[in-house]
Amino acid sequence: MFGQYTSANVVGLLFSSSSCRWNESFIPILEDLYSDLNDVGIDIVMVCGDECKSKYNLYKDQQSWPVIAWDDEYRSSLIDMYDIQTFPTLVFTDKRGNILDPMGHRTIKQLVNSYDPQDLAHQLAIQLSDAIDDSDDSE
Repeated sequence: MFGQYTSANVVGLLFSSSSCRWNESFIPILEDLYSDLNDVGIDIVMVCGDECKSKYNLYKDQQSWPVIAWDDEYRSSLIDMYDIQTFPTLVFTDKRGNILDPMGHRTIKQLVNSYDPQDLAHQLAIQLSDAIDDSDDSE
């Protein structure tokens, strides 16, 4: 589903927009963890909710991770598909788009208080791999 943006087995879909003030507290945490997450097979792909293409382009250029293209048909449909109500929201999925953790931003914030960054990424990978195993069992 996200093959042109990442080959990771676990994808953190970061729903965000340039005008969201909550980005100031959450995005820096995620940026600090990004390379550790990649090391354990988790990638972040941003879905920008900006309605204006010029704002989208400015915001996209500031990101450390892949960003769904403005003209990609999935960009607007992903917001509806995952029932995103607020920005930023981080939804962890498997590579097919099945939800592993619909509240990934809360999970990250909770783990930040308990683990150093490398251990946090490893702990998150364990939790999400358990979710993948559970979803594979239900198919």
